Amino acid sequence: MGTHGIEVDFAYTAGKARARLQEHAFDLVVLDVNLPGKDGLGAVSCAQA
Repeated sequence: MGTHGIEVDFAYTAGKARARLQEHAFDLVVLDVNLPGKDGLGAVSCAQA
């Protein structure tokens, strides 16, 4: 994807995903609903609050 000018970021836990969502503005977020610690939907709802 980098060859097409798309930056990709990874978080392997819900806590790290939540932190990155609060630190950066993303155009697209793809989350696994089975992230360790909390599901992806929970991580997004916490980041939106």
